[in-house]
Amino acid sequence: MCNLNLLKTLPLLAALLATPLLTSAHERFAREAAYQNHSSTHLERRHRYSGERSWRALGKIAVRRDRQWRRIEQGINAGELTRREVKKLRRQQRRIARLEYAFLDDDRLSRKERLVLMDRLDDASDRIYRFKHNAWRPIRYDEE
Repeated sequence: MCNLNLLKTLPLLAALLATPLLTSAHERFAREAAYQNHSSTHLERRHRYSGERSWRALGKIAVRRDRQWRRIEQGINAGELTRREVKKLRRQQRRIARLEYAFLDDDRLSRKERLVLMDRLDDASDRIYRFKHNAWRPIRYDEE
């Protein structure tokens, strides 16, 4: 017997896997929201928030998270981050995303919750900068 919940989520998972990796923060948030609720779209979710101010703050948070992910990827490609540093940074980003979803359980983002998220994003940004500029360089054996 097939699980009905699995049948509902398979098209959503297929759509998530088919989308390109580099998308805007708003598109990513819309996909994540659709996956979380299995029914709401970008516009439906927007109207469920308590006020336009909360939605704008959520957009800024999503943009900052997206920018930080790009900075991490750029650090990997440039060889400025070690595997251990990347692991720590990605874990921190996942924790911030989890916290954001926990705050959005009641479909609104209060001022205190927004400030907590912004503070965590500030800490993450500082950590990314520190790890990228800690004077670690890969050993190059071809330069002799």
